[in-house]
Amino acid sequence: MAIFSGAFTAVVGFVSTTLGISVAAATTLTQVGISLAISALTKPKQPTIPPQEVQANISQAAAARRRSYGKVLLGGVRAFFEAKDGVLHIIIVHNEGVVSEILDFVIDGEKVVLDGSGVTTDTDGAFSFDGLVRIQTRNGTQSGYADLLAAFPAMWTAAHRIEGSVTTYARLTGPSPSRISAIFPKGANTVIQMIVNGAEVFDPRTDTTGFDDNPALVARDFMSHPDGMRIPEIHFDDDAISTFADICDAQGYKAAGTYSLNDEPRNVLEAIMKTCDGQPYLTPEGKIGLMGGQYSEPDVTIGQDDILEVNWETGVDAMTDFNVLKGIYTSADHNFKQEEAPERRNEALLDIQAERTETLDVPWCPDGNQMQKLMQTFEMRERPRYRVNIVTNLVGIKARFPKGDGIHTIRIDHPRIGGVYEVLSHGYSAESGKCKIGLRSTFDAWSDVDLKPLSPGLAVLTQNVQVKPVPAGLALSQEIVAISGQTSGVQIVAQVSDPDRNDLQLIVEFKQTGASQWTRMNVGEGALRAVSGVVAEGEYDVRAYWFGQGALEADYPEGTITVISNPTVPATPTEFDGSVSGSSASLFWVNASANYSATRIFRNTVDSYAGASFVDDVAGLAGQPSSFTESPAAGTYFYWAVTLNPSFVPSPETASVEITIA
Repeated sequence: MAIFSGAFTAVVGFVSTTLGISVAAATTLTQVGISLAISALTKPKQPTIPPQEVQANISQAAAARRRSYGKVLLGGVRAFFEAKDGVLHIIIVHNEGVVSEILDFVIDGEKVVLDGSGVTTDTDGAFSFDGLVRIQTRNGTQSGYADLLAAFPAMWTAAHRIEGSVTTYARLTGPSPSRISAIFPKGANTVIQMIVNGAEVFDPRTDTTGFDDNPALVARDFMSHPDGMRIPEIHFDDDAISTFADICDAQGYKAAGTYSLNDEPRNVLEAIMKTCDGQPYLTPEGKIGLMGGQYSEPDVTIGQDDILEVNWETGVDAMTDFNVLKGIYTSADHNFKQEEAPERRNEALLDIQAERTETLDVPWCPDGNQMQKLMQTFEMRERPRYRVNIVTNLVGIKARFPKGDGIHTIRIDHPRIGGVYEVLSHGYSAESGKCKIGLRSTFDAWSDVDLKPLSPGLAVLTQNVQVKPVPAGLALSQEIVAISGQTSGVQIVAQVSDPDRNDLQLIVEFKQTGASQWTRMNVGEGALRAVSGVVAEGEYDVRAYWFGQGALEADYPEGTITVISNPTVPATPTEFDGSVSGSSASLFWVNASANYSATRIFRNTVDSYAGASFVDDVAGLAGQPSSFTESPAAGTYFYWAVTLNPSFVPSPETASVEITIA
């Protein structure tokens, strides 16, 4: 590839006057070319707005405006943030100018579906947030949100238009205090985002404007846009840009990212070009074209007789250069987070030397296979066979301008360094009759890429990809607790079955039947058992759910218990034993002879009563034999039985019975 520093420097004045942009902007274009010519795809200075900040909700008095290209996840800047009458009102400015399409809304990392009024629903498994969130949006039109105007007539008026931007107005209604942590675990810091197809761009191939993430078209739009480099349309060579756009389509190159209007234009243009191994250049007519993206067979050969001077060195130092290459891109398949592509390892070198790692970071690259192609190209460029500087006669002028159908290459016919080279720099002097050309050896690293499998993507944008179950096996009892001296009281005990997941926290609430206020019971970290503390006699409702988003109140398992102050602990069941018949486990025992209500069965996969799961309550007659049969999955199980008195006070457990189901 080549953008020739001499050529660009010479036209800075022309660009800054004739093209109608500032000297700084013209110099920017020059610097982009020089930087990419020196080392294509090496790390440029990244735009000043990193992906993490793009996706966050930021509270800032004065923030730079942002524009986006391609498919991106956008947070934004809070323009309004006030609570009133239990409702939090938020205005978020996501993007400067219109976007092609708003695809999805995301709250705290979960995609949500909205009904016709903008209220979150549970359609197609999306998270509803209990219908307590309402979202409205404006795509570049006036932000005349009627509900906000009515709620805060003195703070937000019709003059607050935010016209020309993409905005969201979110209303978050506060749930009951016991549900706040489940529905809005981040509270006032709840993050509201949208997934969009960004700005529409002009395609000179079809003479139409629409959404496209082709890097050639994105770069052209950025260079011409009033919020970009502001180069007038007349100064683009659209034939050259169309050729490069075709190359990007054929190679599968895409660009997706967001820039701040405070970013250095050269950094933004470099970030776009980095996604396609491309660069801008000046055509012989002095117009702007784009090139790169693939190998180009040279049509210029410079022979030994035309070379007046040659300086060369090998392009690889096996003792200092990297032998492991990592690549980082922004993956739409992984919640738009930065993802590592499969690394490239030089196993031959790793067998004889320590690991030396280089990382290629292309945040505007949205695809893992595209990233692997860029990594292979980067490795070729950073580890060429030769780096060469030659001085030729004026025949070397033939090497000045590229064909524009890929990287800029020439062929050198020389006994020591013969081969195909990429042109990095070119200068000439008509007075001396000499050309100076900077080169590095190259080959076709684009057509045969060693693609490795990528990490699986997330089919649904969600932080918790597992479906949260409804608590099962809710069992209620009461327990005697010491208060002081000989004084004791009764507390409610609730227990649920083990969900076989360590990422869930049990929440249990109770209230007296007929009351409206629920009270949280005490649950140890990771425990399956909750206790109320001492309560008065009476009837109580108890409900349980798992901590996290998406659990509807209709999903609560609920139960009722009548607390009776019977502090007498009943006797343990006797003659507890078991047997197996086919796939069934059968248990036998004799019920307690007094203070008896039922016998409760517990089961565990290890011989430990602590943590055993509730199985069933078995009714019977005091002092009489009783039995229970179940058919669990194959495995070894340990069973226990306890007696419950009429106040649900349990007895000590029996010794365990071991049963193995084949």
